[in-house]
Order: sequence, then C-alpha cells, then structure tokens
Amino acid sequence: MTQQEIEELARHRKVPSWVIKLVADAVVAEREACAYKASIALLGADRELANRVDKAIRARGNVREHTMSGDCWCNPELNYTDPETGAEVWVHKEPQ
Repeated sequence: MTQQEIEELARHRKVPSWVIKLVADAVVAEREACAYKASIALLGADRELANRVDKAIRARGNVREHTMSGDCWCNPELNYTDPETGAEVWVHKEPQ
C-alpha cells in the first residue's frame, strides 16, 4: 500500500492525520522487516538471489505515486464528479 493509497482511504473515511502517519510508518517498517527476513533466509542458499529479493521488496516502497488530480504523470481519466460537492474521482493507469 502506497502513501497515496493510505491518504486517499483516510480521506474517504475521515480518519485523523496522526492515524495516517501511524499506518504509513507501520507499512514501511513491515516492508523493511520482510526484506531483511527474506534476504537472511536466502543468504545461505544463494547470495545473489538474496540480494535480488531484498532489492525487489524494498523497491515496492519507491513506487511512483499518483497525484489526486488530472495532472498526474499517468494521464488519468475523470471517472465521476459528485454533483453536490464537486469532488472528483480519477482512474489512474498502472505504470508499464
């Protein structure tokens, strides 16, 4: 889960900002722990594989995140505009 996804979910559920920060920190910590444990588990068998697995898991935290508008790098499509509030829902495209 990216920071952007956490913030978007929190906005829709009206969650306080301190909860967003707590969840984001937990996601980062969990990813780091998984990378570390996986690389240690594989280290004895195949050092090169251990390094590749470690890098792949950590790279998930460096995913290019979407912005919450039509100005996003992925050229999203406007899917819905709430008639009462004017809030927009953009459909983003996955990186190729």
